[in-house]
Amino acid sequence: MSGKKYKTRLSTETNKTIKSLMVTLAAMIVVLMIAFMGTLSENAEKGYTLEQQKLKNDHLKSENAVITRQVGTSAAFSGIQENSKIDNMEELEAKTYITREDNKVR
Repeated sequence: MSGKKYKTRLSTETNKTIKSLMVTLAAMIVVLMIAFMGTLSENAEKGYTLEQQKLKNDHLKSENAVITRQVGTSAAFSGIQENSKIDNMEELEAKTYITREDNKVR
């Protein structure tokens, strides 16, 4: 009788161990899936933020180019206005324009 009692206890313990291993594996799989989804979501958010920052950077670069061009143009005009050679130039007395009649072949 004692031999049969030992077999029953061993099979019961084996079943309990198998069930606990299955529950443990299922819990680990669930935890890993949650961690994976969290990491995936975080990476997607970082990618979106990075793309938005790139667009903002491109916009700022184009604004910088426009402002740099405007500064260059205004510096050129102020340089022309401050040039003393302009003051020494003579004023035009009579303005004459070329008309269509001047271009006619005679």
